[in-house]
Amino acid sequence: MPGILCEHCTGFCCRYLALPIDEPETKREFDDVRWYLMHENVSVFVEDGDWYINIATTCRHLRPDNMCGVYETRPHICREYSTENCDYHSGDYGWDAHFLCPEHLEEYQRQLARDNREAATKKRKRRARAGVKVKKGRYVRKTRKPVFDYAGMVTDIARVPLPVLPTVDSLAGKMPAPPTGRAPAAPSREGSAAPANERRSQKRNRALATTNGRG
Repeated sequence: MPGILCEHCTGFCCRYLALPIDEPETKREFDDVRWYLMHENVSVFVEDGDWYINIATTCRHLRPDNMCGVYETRPHICREYSTENCDYHSGDYGWDAHFLCPEHLEEYQRQLARDNREAATKKRKRRARAGVKVKKGRYVRKTRKPVFDYAGMVTDIARVPLPVLPTVDSLAGKMPAPPTGRAPAAPSREGSAAPANERRSQKRNRALATTNGRG
């Protein structure tokens, strides 16, 4: 392009101002942005994830030839402009979204709701494949029930030491011998009566010997 770029400029950058705003997240915040868009010469755009309100209004120092009337004392924000980011030949801004009226924002909200539902569905499917059950809107992960080794526990849940129980080996020497399986034979009547008869016989013999000695 021959000559100076500013000679061909239409002063587009001097005909609007853009201010950053918070990204709407709630229904009330989206309604506030909708209120902005109800006004004439107001639009909202999203660039690199940041939201801006754009107000189309002409700088009062823009001359009829589209040159700056206060160029030597222009504000700092004007001084940051250069031919590299000039609106005259920048073409497509590459905005993420551009809302010119409330209907544009409402369509964006519907699309956002659809995307959120699809993302939630995919998330539930991934959790289901990973072994997670959904119960009353909450995710419950499947877990194995813990297996406790009660025989090897030395403390209870409160970390109190448990009494040490004797083992079978330690009680082996103190326990009586187990029965052999056969009951002992009962003593016979003859065996038990023999000593008594023998004592009576000895007593009778001593009595006879005493009598013979006296006679």
